[in-house]
Amino acid sequence: MFTEKETADLMKEMRRGYSFVEKNIDKTIDVWYPIWEKFVEENRKTGSRNFLACLDSKANSRAYVSFGNWLGDLEMVFLNSGRGKAREREIFCTTMLGEFERSWSTGNIEQNLAELYYLLGKREEGDALFEKMLKEDPEDVYLWAGYAREYGGRHGDDNERAYTIYKRGIDTVLAECAKQPELDLLHYRDIDLLYDEIAEVCTILGKTEEADEWLEKSRAVSRSAEDRYTTVTEAPDFSCEPPKQQPIVAPPKVGRNDPCPCGSGKKYKKCCLNKAD
Repeated sequence: MFTEKETADLMKEMRRGYSFVEKNIDKTIDVWYPIWEKFVEENRKTGSRNFLACLDSKANSRAYVSFGNWLGDLEMVFLNSGRGKAREREIFCTTMLGEFERSWSTGNIEQNLAELYYLLGKREEGDALFEKMLKEDPEDVYLWAGYAREYGGRHGDDNERAYTIYKRGIDTVLAECAKQPELDLLHYRDIDLLYDEIAEVCTILGKTEEADEWLEKSRAVSRSAEDRYTTVTEAPDFSCEPPKQQPIVAPPKVGRNDPCPCGSGKKYKKCCLNKAD
């Protein structure tokens, strides 16, 4: 476990790294990566799978929370670094996946690693990771979209492959919603993303009529979502009778794949969903 002085020194370096985030991501990684290595080395001494176990949470709860947030920020910095720090990014992702438990702050490491594999031309490895993630979470619209984007779009080089992935994703999400009605509210609204993006791919492939069909389905989903969350209110009553109390309408639920309302940039299910429970 880190001593109080070691923790303070690491906190100081962590803060120094934040000063470069907006200006120079590579410099941020140069500062933060050695901090991460020290955590890994310290945890390997005890065999702990809790990345923050080497901090004394009782003696310094502030440091515990700060480093928890920092770990998520380090993941995001790697995600935005492209090829710049590919070696460090791959070591970070594979080590976190192989040696440590999942945490609320590092929920997207598998997708981070998959995207790196595509950047490095390792498509088989990237495909394998996406297929693994989708086997665990087949109704995840955003995973399907992320997978297909690696092949398609205006800058893609295999739009036929992207079309196949989008189509699989749409069929799978609809099937999952049919099997589990409770998923309808959580995921059906999101499927318009797949409809919009497969329409773009169809346009690129010259399938204009099919593109129009997908866009119409997207509009239908949007209309359905609006109808579902529209509250019908009564006309105002100008009589002398006391006004009727209006029903309390609960705000729309946050979908598991929606951006987390806390502002972290992560999906709700990867961030505050468990806290809400």
